[in-house]
Amino acid sequence: MKEEIKVEITSPADIYIAEFRAKKLIEKYNLNIKSLLLVVRELSTNVLKHGGGGELRIKLNSQKILIVTENKKVELGKRSGLRIGLEVVRRNVDELEIEESEDGRWIVRASILLSSEKAPLIEYGYAFRPHYLETESGDLFKIKKLNNKYLVVVADVLGHGKKAKEIADLIANYVDQFKEGDLFDFFSGLEKVLWNTRGCVAFFGFVTLNRLEYCLIGNIRGWIVSYKQVRLLKGQEGIIGRMPISLKVFYEDISLKDERILLVTDGIKSRFMPTDAMYMLSMDPVVASRRLLDEFSIENDDALVAIISRRGR
Repeated sequence: MKEEIKVEITSPADIYIAEFRAKKLIEKYNLNIKSLLLVVRELSTNVLKHGGGGELRIKLNSQKILIVTENKKVELGKRSGLRIGLEVVRRNVDELEIEESEDGRWIVRASILLSSEKAPLIEYGYAFRPHYLETESGDLFKIKKLNNKYLVVVADVLGHGKKAKEIADLIANYVDQFKEGDLFDFFSGLEKVLWNTRGCVAFFGFVTLNRLEYCLIGNIRGWIVSYKQVRLLKGQEGIIGRMPISLKVFYEDISLKDERILLVTDGIKSRFMPTDAMYMLSMDPVVASRRLLDEFSIENDDALVAIISRRGR
């Protein structure tokens, strides 16, 4: 079972076309997913009303339905209404990812899982921007479901610009292809991909609602944050791909009902502490990550902020 639908969203009529094609997809494969039409309608409306139009794609496979919208380029300096209306989508999907760039473009990816064994209900947000002299960033955030947990990766490739972005793309491709194994397996493959390149520092780990198993190599910083306490994640020195590393795996008991995982690259000011931005605990993680980036990033480095929490907390 595999199919893909594309609809250009340039007028209100295209919203009805997108809904019609989604309905035909449901009928063709006898899918019992009432929320799909609502999600397609909301995302189509959002990209037309707040993004200047764009494209909607529906991708179906045996595990999930992925609905993607990507807007047209909007005026520089003009803040989009990207997040307006997305709360309805968030309540009707299993996974929601929003990627927003400085030039006003964004991509929304909403997934509805078909498997009966769904991963924990986790939501996340991230924001990034390149060095002020560059147009591309070597900082990377990736998250993917593996059985009953999520694999989370934050990487910071050494250097800036196009060359760093090329290495970041290699890492992203490796994460996409990784299917099973423990963190030692993941690291072994990543090390092979990056060997003799400029290398990277990174956080990678498995997340559930009550457990974090992770590795942190180099100057990525991470915390587990709640109103009661802030816990700094442990780490080790090294550069993946540039030197042999004796990998250390750390474990933390967590409660994503009350806590959030915060990860930042070194483009965030070294003096930053989560206690400077406790508003992140009550805000949508996408909104909070963008605000943190705006307030605490430095211009002469790539910067990235990622926040992970429980959906509907």
